[in-house]
Amino acid sequence: MTEVEAWLADAKCSPLVQRLVPGADSDERRRLAALGGLVRCLLDEIPRDWPEALRTWVERGPMPPADVLHDARTLMDGSGDWFATVYEHVVAGPNRRRLGTFFTPPSVVDLMLERASVVLPTPTTIVDPGAGVGAFSVAAARRWPDAKVQAVDVNVVTLGLLAARLKSRGQSSRVELILEDFIAWVQGAGSIGGGRLFLGNPPYTRHQELTRATKNRALKATSDLVESGLSGLAAYFLGASIAHLADDDALCFVLPGSWAEARHGAGLRRWMWDSVKRPIEILAFPPDVENFPGTRVNAGVATIGPTTTTEASLFAGHISTGQHLTIEAKPIERHGDPPVSFGPLLWPTQGRDQADTVALSTLGRVRRGVATGANHFFFLTDDEAKAIPKRLLRPGIRRLRELDGEVLDQRSHNALGKSGRRRWLLTLSGPKDIRATAVRSLVDSGEAAGYSDRYLTRIRKHWYVVEPAEAPHIIVSLMSKDGFRSVLNPLGAIPSNSMYGIHPDDPSVAAELCPWLNSTAGQKAIQSRARHYSDGLLKLEPRDYMAVQIPAAFRPAK
Repeated sequence: MTEVEAWLADAKCSPLVQRLVPGADSDERRRLAALGGLVRCLLDEIPRDWPEALRTWVERGPMPPADVLHDARTLMDGSGDWFATVYEHVVAGPNRRRLGTFFTPPSVVDLMLERASVVLPTPTTIVDPGAGVGAFSVAAARRWPDAKVQAVDVNVVTLGLLAARLKSRGQSSRVELILEDFIAWVQGAGSIGGGRLFLGNPPYTRHQELTRATKNRALKATSDLVESGLSGLAAYFLGASIAHLADDDALCFVLPGSWAEARHGAGLRRWMWDSVKRPIEILAFPPDVENFPGTRVNAGVATIGPTTTTEASLFAGHISTGQHLTIEAKPIERHGDPPVSFGPLLWPTQGRDQADTVALSTLGRVRRGVATGANHFFFLTDDEAKAIPKRLLRPGIRRLRELDGEVLDQRSHNALGKSGRRRWLLTLSGPKDIRATAVRSLVDSGEAAGYSDRYLTRIRKHWYVVEPAEAPHIIVSLMSKDGFRSVLNPLGAIPSNSMYGIHPDDPSVAAELCPWLNSTAGQKAIQSRARHYSDGLLKLEPRDYMAVQIPAAFRPAK
């Protein structure tokens, strides 16, 4: 790889335009432009049926030196992983996330082909959405030699690398390269049937990276199976594919785990629960395993079979890693309403005996802190709060890391004030509260700064009136890399929405529960419910905290 990477770094050419590889910086797009010339030489000739943008990329790329081309051919002949490796070496991990580009290890591909074969032994067409460099397309073409394979991707570079990969295996005629947005493409393809298999690793692009227009189009394509703009792109791919499944079609996707537990996936879970005549299998990878090179995310495999004439089974469980991937799953009766989360079906309580533990939900509620829509405006420093009537202020905390210790009492809250922290929450109830000159001036300054035009503030009747907030007895962090923090809140401060609050039905339990949550045992219990993201980041949603197993001794006696 050394000679190839050195040539790409030094090659003289213009960068690809941003729209072809969103997220990549200018230097990365320049090296990717040079990579087109290398792919042209690896292919010997450019097929006439290629998409125009793909042909342009390889035709305009510079000619590599003979030694670089020799090294590339050697690498190409030796390992299919080279195609993914060269892309990963050119485009940094954070920049790949814009397109959600994570490459699937061969062991996961093999597992998924096995699971797909169980429900659809002989597909006529395999559709690989977000094909990348083609791990699934290549494997599917090898496993089902009589089937047509369609590789769909919006990234011209990875699709070109797939073309080179297919050439090295003599499969060029077996796979159709489609340079399109999959969600738009699948709507045009419709529910044509004939035994299609949707197989692949949809992009893991987070919802923050998607424009409002993209979300609206994606939501429409899912026929309401995805219910929220907070969904990542993979959930839209799943929803759009399900919406266009014919009765004899099947699906097998590796997906981020959020759809199985988060609110935005409720429609997808309901569809799987109600589709009792389709065999369905949902499997989760261990949360502490790096399933994809360079990143840790909660992930799992969802398999959906063709419609049967009788009631079929829903299997749920997890994948055990080791020298080989193995499956532990059991059938689930699909009667009544679907569970709020599929999480407990995938990971039944482990470790302690069920008799010794209870879910945190048995003690009370877990809620997110107050969602102001503009924390810098609604949380005030001592200087900003001086002129505001005290009845319009409540003790608050904006960030848990600003606090020292494990108790938020008057002394520690005063320390926040002395250090200039924003520790007062502005709690206006309506126009009558802004008659005072100081309050009116503050509201006017907020409007001038544009706080009234933010998403959450502009949908309120009065933008400056935040939701009623109840002080939790324990404040807990929602994400961390090295441990989740719990703080006792005898002061009754209101946390911002960067934290959660635990509201036990019996407040007296808080004084003992909080130290336990900070203990080694408590941290282990919390982290077992966490979702894994890139760079070792762990995160919990409120329902994840509710499922944390705590000693049964904390449960009040009946």
